[in-house]
Amino acid sequence: MEQGFMKGRELLYIQIVSFVLLFFLGNLEAVVKNIFLLIPFLAGGAIILYSIYTLGPKSFSPFPFPAENSELVKKGLYKYVRHPM
Repeated sequence: MEQGFMKGRELLYIQIVSFVLLFFLGNLEAVVKNIFLLIPFLAGGAIILYSIYTLGPKSFSPFPFPAENSELVKKGLYKYVRHPM
C-alpha cells in the first residue's frame, strides 16, 4: 500500500481512539448542562451529519484523501467551503 494511505489510516485510528476516550473520560455532563457548550456541540454534530449526507455514499470517505471514483461535490456546504475530503 502507499505510504500516504497508511499514514491516513493511522491518523484516522488515532482520531477515533481520541474521540472514544474523550467521550468516556471527558465531562459530557458539563457540556449538556452548559448552554454555551451545548449549542456549539449540537451545531457541530448537525454540520457533520449534513456534510456526510451531502457527500453521499460515492464521495464520502473517512480517510484524509478522496475515495476512488469520487466526484467533486459543489452543493450544500461544499458550495462555500472547499475541503480536501
